[in-house]
Amino acid sequence: MLMPMQLAGVVGADPKRDPIATWNQVNSRRRVIDEEAKAPSLYRLWDKKLRYIGTVRTHKAFDAEQMQHDTGTGEVVLRGADWLVKFVRTDVRAEEDLNFTVDPYPHRRNWRWRWGFKVTNVKVGRAEDGEVTVTLQISENREHWKHILFGATVFAPPEAQVIKCWLLPGNCRTIIATTGAANLARLFNPALAVFTNLLNPGAYVGALLGAPGNFSMLNHPIQMQFVNPIFDTSRLSVIMSRWQDAHSVTEQMLRDAGCQVRTYIWLEEDEDSPHPELAMLVGEQLARPSRNCIVIAVEDKSGITGVTGLADGGAIQLLAATGDDLIGTVLYSDQDGDGVNDPLIRKWFGAAPAVPSLVFRDGPRSAIISSEHNMYKSKAKTIMTGGRSPQWAGALAA
Repeated sequence: MLMPMQLAGVVGADPKRDPIATWNQVNSRRRVIDEEAKAPSLYRLWDKKLRYIGTVRTHKAFDAEQMQHDTGTGEVVLRGADWLVKFVRTDVRAEEDLNFTVDPYPHRRNWRWRWGFKVTNVKVGRAEDGEVTVTLQISENREHWKHILFGATVFAPPEAQVIKCWLLPGNCRTIIATTGAANLARLFNPALAVFTNLLNPGAYVGALLGAPGNFSMLNHPIQMQFVNPIFDTSRLSVIMSRWQDAHSVTEQMLRDAGCQVRTYIWLEEDEDSPHPELAMLVGEQLARPSRNCIVIAVEDKSGITGVTGLADGGAIQLLAATGDDLIGTVLYSDQDGDGVNDPLIRKWFGAAPAVPSLVFRDGPRSAIISSEHNMYKSKAKTIMTGGRSPQWAGALAA
């Protein structure tokens, strides 16, 4: 018979009542997380339709970066004896896409922490000792964002533009996601392909017969992550474009609003949907894409939730930030020493960014071995005054 003290820590004991069982459970979780961090990452190759090709197991090196407002690049060095080398060199056409994914947690694969790249160059080299290596030069999938054109009239071909300029006011995440989804639909939706390729029947007939499921945005190879406009608290902005690429149109807007564009690769093996806001409305199963795809997400990283947590917070952010910009040159206050003017008016309106919970400071007794501090000063700016002269004034000048 077990004594009461011996029951502590027995398998199956209630963690809520047994402190030793609680410790064993927490310690087991810690050990699993530690072992997971030591596991080698999973490197895989995919074709142009994101169909699985093979797993890279004999690579020598992997070095890549991910940037917030630009495309990250990197390299993967393979040994010449790898079977994938012959496939990459001879079995893939030069003009076809080749995708490369990295899963840092191979036993817990998910789109949230998966890195996706596009192979841009295959470089074969031979060293002095005769060793053959193949270097895959890769670019992050954010490069897609630089090649999506925001049209003035998305439902018409460029030759016949009814609307001369795309103009959409609203909160930052909502208007960028809406504009991106409309222009992606122009590329992939068979119904819009009829109008954009009216004199080329092969384009929309082929789109209709080849991919009838593309009437749904969840079947597009590139998708914009769904944004619920009611709960979008990003800053109120206005987007305007006339057949410019998405990166050029939205870069400054994203920086000013504290948002970012990030691309994810969703695979059918993932448990949850890459559209979490849509899943909250229609359910997890209905929000799942029907194929492996690239998802472009507009994320709010400003740390501001607003007073109500609803869309009206975007207008409050705009007014409060404008007020701080107006008085910032007169009433300058930097109590935290970060070199940025403290958000005085934004604090009054409840639209100030959250204070970081952890701050690293470099002092005489810190454990930092070496450090460098840069202070970038203001540069010359392009200023435009006035407007374009009317047509009759140009005629008189001529």
